[in-house]
Amino acid sequence: MCPLGVPSWRDIKQQKLDHMWATIEDKFESVDFNDHRDHIFGWMNELWNKWRGYLHATYVKNKPIVQALNNIPKGARSNRNAKN
Repeated sequence: MCPLGVPSWRDIKQQKLDHMWATIEDKFESVDFNDHRDHIFGWMNELWNKWRGYLHATYVKNKPIVQALNNIPKGARSNRNAKN
């Protein structure tokens, strides 16, 4: 759901953020849910950064470049040959 191929949370497109928000609204019930949107997205930003850091430490750091490029995490798709 959260994209890997962006360097910063701020670079995630609004369409993706709206999709994430709709998923949250479907999952949880709250009367004043929109009042907490900024806080929830701030928390998601922190979790996303920690997740990317974990992926970098596990799959890239201290590994030869060829091994890092071929060591794709489970559930992630390689986009090396994709058009941007």
